Amino acid sequence: MPPYQPPRSRSPLGWILAFVGIGLFVALILAVVFVTRLANNRAPRFDGGSSRAEALSGEAVLNETSAEQVTTAGNETTFTKTFDLGEDSTFGIKNINGSVTVEAWDKPQVQVIVIKRGSESDRKAAQVYFKKDEGGLWLRTAYQRGTNNKSDVVYQIKLPRQMESVDLNTVNGGIKLSDIAAQITAQTVNGLVDLANVSGVKKAQSVNGNIKAVLKEAGSEPMEFKNVNGNIDLQIKGDLDADLEAASVRGIITIDDQFGVSVQKQVVGQKAFGQIGAGGEPLKITTVNGSIKLSK
Repeated sequence: MPPYQPPRSRSPLGWILAFVGIGLFVALILAVVFVTRLANNRAPRFDGGSSRAEALSGEAVLNETSAEQVTTAGNETTFTKTFDLGEDSTFGIKNINGSVTVEAWDKPQVQVIVIKRGSESDRKAAQVYFKKDEGGLWLRTAYQRGTNNKSDVVYQIKLPRQMESVDLNTVNGGIKLSDIAAQITAQTVNGLVDLANVSGVKKAQSVNGNIKAVLKEAGSEPMEFKNVNGNIDLQIKGDLDADLEAASVRGIITIDDQFGVSVQKQVVGQKAFGQIGAGGEPLKITTVNGSIKLSK
């Protein structure tokens, strides 16, 4: 019989590597959860305009008396009104439930078409207010107290092609804007933001919905495209001089080679930093759960 030999003790290196690997995996999961919660906490909470269903200073209600044309068909009531408004004016909408569509035309006027959808009582509970002065035109939606905000209010707008600023906000509904040059802000919580052949975007923002923008010109001000749950697709047709900052937590970033900025893979997500053209104002593109595409 061979003499007894005690078993060799195993090297602790394997256990150490295993614990390190598990620790890194847990840290990665916690980082993703932390970043997602942080982004959701910072997500915009638009009020869609004042909740007061009464005229504020300088406001009037858009109704059967003030509108130029009113038609009712089934569960829809449509109000039409035209305002004189030249170029270099300000225009704004704050809506709650319903989409906003803005197109350009060659008139020094604003055509406002408001469509209320729902039961008769729900349509009466949804009030549209407007304020017009020498500086511009502003519209907002509010619901009478005690109602459930069941009525959808859809805005269909025609604007002069050149404006000083355009500010569009809604909570539950998409935003579409085309062929306008202005300092543009388009923000929604639940909906698509679609900007086509525009110039001078200041901010495009959504929480749940994709952002798509085609810019004829980038403008000379900082630009921000921000999302939480959705993709961002940005095409810039003209020359661009900007300092780019792009980041996605759960998605990929694709940038045309013409911009000369490379994408960096991080432990969590992807980022891209760099100077485009001669550099200039910040161009910030960020999303949490979605991809980013920057193209010519």
